[in-house]
Amino acid sequence: MQLPDDYLILHNLEVPNRAGFPYEVDMVVMAPHGVYVIEEKGYTGHIKGNAHQWRLESGVVVPSPIPRLNKKVRVIGGRVKATDRGLQDVFFDALILLSDPRTTIELRDPQAYRVVALHRAAQVLMDTSRLPVRPAPVGERRDRLISALTAGAAPLTRRRQMGVYRIVELINETSEYTEYLAEHQYLRSDPKARLKVYHFDVYQGPDGRARQIELIMRDINALRTLADHPNIARAVDVFPCEPNCFVMVTEWIDGETLRALLDGGDGWLHPELVLNLATQAGRGLAYAHNRGVIHRDLRPENIVLTGSGRVKLTNFDCARVSVSAGDTIAGQVSAFWDERYVAPETILAPERASPQSDLYALGVVLFESLTGRRPYTSVAEMLGASSLPVRPSELAARVPAAWDAIIARLCDFDRARRYQRAELFLADLDSAFGRSP
Repeated sequence: MQLPDDYLILHNLEVPNRAGFPYEVDMVVMAPHGVYVIEEKGYTGHIKGNAHQWRLESGVVVPSPIPRLNKKVRVIGGRVKATDRGLQDVFFDALILLSDPRTTIELRDPQAYRVVALHRAAQVLMDTSRLPVRPAPVGERRDRLISALTAGAAPLTRRRQMGVYRIVELINETSEYTEYLAEHQYLRSDPKARLKVYHFDVYQGPDGRARQIELIMRDINALRTLADHPNIARAVDVFPCEPNCFVMVTEWIDGETLRALLDGGDGWLHPELVLNLATQAGRGLAYAHNRGVIHRDLRPENIVLTGSGRVKLTNFDCARVSVSAGDTIAGQVSAFWDERYVAPETILAPERASPQSDLYALGVVLFESLTGRRPYTSVAEMLGASSLPVRPSELAARVPAAWDAIIARLCDFDRARRYQRAELFLADLDSAFGRSP
């Protein structure tokens, strides 16, 4: 990639956010008109995807790297502007660079323009006409910008190995953890795994670290409690790594999230697929609830459908596990919820999460899967209502009317009138549709 002399390229950095969590950065390009944070991908072959997931030519499905990179841009831009108030108007942008010239990509994503082939990279980086704003020139602030960009940053030492797992691909980063696709060095029959590497906040005192460990161990405890159910992601192992990390190993689920399927298609699923989804998700919830685990964050992003039709419940980070000592951090985990799928009583009091609130969330998920929309346009509208404003069959003639009563009961505002157990919901499915997939 050939750029003019007034462009500066910084390679392979580890940039911390304000809490000290590290973000891996492949490349930062400082242009006369702003800063580009670039993630390089060495994928080969044809890639198809949407705003949530990419399917590689190998068949592996990975999260779209665009949202993660956008977050890195916000972190880096925020650090720069907090370091030097004179850089508030500097423009920051994100690009995904495809380094293999043979790679082709087909994305149904409004931000697909951020994905650039290597041979076009220089042209894109120099073309200010494609930008959504007219950026302010960096000018004489160049040295200050370099200093702010590199403050606290360190050379990136790429992780190639964690325990007996070889790192294949970084697939997600948040302020709490980093996720990798990995392969077991020795198990060839089922080598792929997902490593979730939790980072401690290096600035926390002993009490803060204890609370953080409790949050970290929720996902681990929940999945280990629910080992080997076919509709729940399987925990494989957990081990410490380096002074400030815990690593949780879960099975690699080769499939797509329900969110990706809805957003990548017509926004809804065929009723037969929804029946399969409802039955398998209901079985997973029944198993979890009977073992004292409440998911508390059931939504399309946390439901995965495999190519064989298997449904898996994932991401138990917010779960309440009966083996843990009380629920002292209900308010903390509620910060991660998507309130559009949270039962009314739980929004108002997070500690009231129950099996019935999980079933409410499942009702909203099924409503959306059948109709292509959620029952409420906002949390305020939901809290101002007393029941579902419309039946699914009224929104879409393809929806069997039998769903109306089932979803109305799942989503009843009175927790006592909802299904009290997932098994009762499954029995109604069997009665209404004559079979359980």
